[in-house]
Formats: sequence, C-alpha cells, structure tokens
Amino acid sequence: MNNNLLVKQETPYFFVVDTYMEGMENDDYNTYITEVKPIIESYGGEYLVRTNNIICLNEKRQPKRIIIIKFPSKESLENCFKSTEYKRIAIKRENNTDSRAIIVPAFKEDINENTSNQNKI
Repeated sequence: MNNNLLVKQETPYFFVVDTYMEGMENDDYNTYITEVKPIIESYGGEYLVRTNNIICLNEKRQPKRIIIIKFPSKESLENCFKSTEYKRIAIKRENNTDSRAIIVPAFKEDINENTSNQNKI
C-alpha cells in the first residue's frame, strides 16, 4: 500500500427545491414523482427530505413540498438533471408545479467564512 497516494474526496452537493403547486397537482405530476426517484438514485442521489409536512416561518414563503437530495458531487448532480432519462420526464413537473431550486455544496468551512465575512462588512 502506497501511503503517498492521496485519494481525492469529492464535495457532496445538495439539491434543494421549494414546490408550489396549489391546484396544479395531477396524474402527470404523480407519475413524475414515481419516475424521478430511480433516475435520481442511479446518479448517486439520496433523498434526505421529500415531504408536504412543512412549518413555514415566513408568510411570503409557503411551499407545498420541500425536497432535499444529496449527491456525491456537483458533477453527478449536473449529469442527473442533464440526462436523457430526466429530460424525458421533466415536462411532467414543469407543466404542473412552480418549483424553485438551488444547489449548495456541503462545506463546513462556508459557515465560518460567511460569519467572518459578515463581521467585515
């Protein structure tokens, strides 16, 4: 075993979605929900949160569903949502919900950097 070899560990990324779908949910969206899970998982995605049980702390932000998916890397996340399999079913979501998504890296350092930057402003 060569101790000089360093294994590059990729940074996990989180895909976070607020879904607003009042009066929009239908059979196409329910089909999308069923079909998307195996696609996400085939790219290493792991559902951490997928719920309609939400306590809103801001009256201007009232999503009906929250989804948080952890991917092993930014590349795997991007490959998933650019894939032919995903693009084939995405229209079912796009036509039936108002979804607002962000991606964020899992860096512990970000918390410390943001705190120290706030003190400088």
